[in-house]
Amino acid sequence: MGFSAIAEMLLDLVDGGRAILRNERDAYREENLICLNADGSYRWTASLPKKADRNRFVTAALEGNSMRANSWSGWIIWFDCTTGEVLKTAFRK
Repeated sequence: MGFSAIAEMLLDLVDGGRAILRNERDAYREENLICLNADGSYRWTASLPKKADRNRFVTAALEGNSMRANSWSGWIIWFDCTTGEVLKTAFRK
C-alpha cells in the first residue's frame, strides 16, 4: 500500500495516532482516508459507501472518539477512531 499522495489534512487522535486525508482529486474512486498508530504503523482505511461510483473523502473532523468524514458524493460517515468501524451514515447533498 503506497502513501505517496500529498496529505490534504492531518488529524491528531487522542491516543497518539494520526488520520491522514490524502489529496486524490483526480481519482475516480479512492479510499483516501487512512489512520495510523502512534508508531506510524497502519491501523485502518476508511471505507467509502458502495452506493456511489465516483467518490472520495473531501473533509474529516474528530467528534469525541469518532471521526466524521464527508464524501464527494454527499455521504457523511462516522467512524470509530480506534477500529475504523462505521458507526453511522447519512446522506446530504
